Amino acid sequence: MAELNSINGTDDTWKGDYDSSVAAAGMTLSGTTIATDGTDANIDITMTPKGTGTVNPSALSVNSVYTFPTADGNASDVLTTDGSGGVTWEAVGSSAGEVVQVQYGDTATTFALAGNIGTIPGDDTIPAITEGEEFLTLAITPTSATNYLLIEASVHAHAVNTSQVLQCIALFQDATTNALACAWNNTNTAQSVGGSISLQYRMVAGTTSSTTFRLRHGQNQNDAAGTSYINRVAGSRLYGARLITSIKITEIAV
Repeated sequence: MAELNSINGTDDTWKGDYDSSVAAAGMTLSGTTIATDGTDANIDITMTPKGTGTVNPSALSVNSVYTFPTADGNASDVLTTDGSGGVTWEAVGSSAGEVVQVQYGDTATTFALAGNIGTIPGDDTIPAITEGEEFLTLAITPTSATNYLLIEASVHAHAVNTSQVLQCIALFQDATTNALACAWNNTNTAQSVGGSISLQYRMVAGTTSSTTFRLRHGQNQNDAAGTSYINRVAGSRLYGARLITSIKITEIAV
C-alpha cells in the first residue's frame, strides 16, 4: 500500500509501492490536494490510521460549503447550520419559542398559620418577603440569561377570620424584598374564603446561576382569631392528602 510521506507543497512524495487499487483509481497528488481522476463513476478515498492513531484535520470543510466545528459540543448538543456554510453545536430546543427545560415542585403537606403571624396587608403596597409565610420553593439554573422564565403556581388555600377575609399568594425570587407577582381571593363579610388560586408570571432569566423562587401565603387581618391554611380547611384535612399545591418553572428560548 502506498503511504504519503508529507503534504506541504514542497515534499509531495510517495513512500512504498502503489497497489493495484490505487493505480486503478488514478489517484494524483498536487500540492496539498489528493484527488482521483480514474474512469470509475464513483471512487472512494479512505484514510485509515494505524493502531490508536487518528485523522486530525485542523478544520473540516465539505465541498468548500460547510465548515464544521473543530471541538466537541456539550452532551445532547446537535449540529446546526446558519444557512451560510457555518455549522455549530447548539443545545437542543434552543430555537426561539422552544422549551429548554422545565422544573417542577409540589407538596401535599398541610399548613395552618395564625392570622397574626402570616399577615399580608390587603392594601396598595407590594407584598414583602417578610410578610405571610413561605410554604413552597423551587430552584432553576437557566441556560441563557436572555431566555424567558415562565413561573406557574396552583395553590389550594383557605382563610378564616372574624371580619372581611382577603388571602394572598405572593411570588418572590431569592432574597429580594418585593414580590414579583401575586394572586388573591376574598369575601365581603366575616366568614371563610377558600379554593384554588392560580398565579402565572413571565420574566427574562437575567442569570445563568441557580435562582430560587418562593411562594408565600397570608391573609389581610392581623387577628389571632383568624387562621390561614394550605391543602386543607379549618378543622381537618380534605381528600386524603390529594390536594396538591404546585409550582412549575419553564425556560423558553428567545
